[in-house]
Amino acid sequence: GECQLELTGSTIDELWASLCSQAILGTTDFENLDARIVQHGEIARLEADVDKLTRDHQRAKNPAQRNEIYAKLHKAKTQLAQMREV
Repeated sequence: GECQLELTGSTIDELWASLCSQAILGTTDFENLDARIVQHGEIARLEADVDKLTRDHQRAKNPAQRNEIYAKLHKAKTQLAQMREV
């Protein structure tokens, strides 16, 4: 497919970072790109964990196992909320 990218930045490094940011994160902001890419990946991993733990919690029959999964689910949701605030 095609996409249109804005040319922003006053140096080649800033231009490259901006192009990468647009392609990966969908924004022209190139500040702290490496940290934002890592954060984006961590958020995606936490979302997948929350989905899996939610399904596991619904299927669990044993109350002890269900409580353990719920604790993990709550922790993952809390971490996800904190990551999204930053």
